Amino acid sequence: MELSVIRDEIYNFFSDFQIKEYADVKKVKSRFELMKMTTELKKKKKYQHWNKLNSKATQRVISELDGGYKSFFNLIKKDPTARPPKKRDENLNHFHTIIFNQSGWSFKKEGEIIINKIPFKYKSHLDVDKMNIRELRLKFINGKFLCDICEEKEREIIKEKKIQNKV
Repeated sequence: MELSVIRDEIYNFFSDFQIKEYADVKKVKSRFELMKMTTELKKKKKYQHWNKLNSKATQRVISELDGGYKSFFNLIKKDPTARPPKKRDENLNHFHTIIFNQSGWSFKKEGEIIINKIPFKYKSHLDVDKMNIRELRLKFINGKFLCDICEEKEREIIKEKKIQNKV
């Protein structure tokens, strides 16, 4: 649950930052600028606990906020009553999905997965050792953790053959 609170804290920090930035200069920072800021902030004592959340998961939080602002700016052109993304509830009783893409997990002996350095027991009908896992989504539903596994499927490449007609 602590990771969800950290996730929401990061989201809210940068949401507040973007609101102030927009009020001051009528534009917001890019997600890459925010990610760079995150790296610097994690070095400060006040934000060191953010290091508990895997860097890829942190980047995903920033990307989510960035997407919300892009949507807001597109919508406000058509609807002047549009509002920017809402802050998240930093409540231990409310868990937001945490997405780990490319790293932040490892499958150990049968029935154990380590996510963000936290061990979990799991049951699955899938043979995870044979899967090309792209991303994990950690959720908390009905008092239990649920982990969605997203697999990378091979992309079929279709080559067009150019046929030249001889006349």
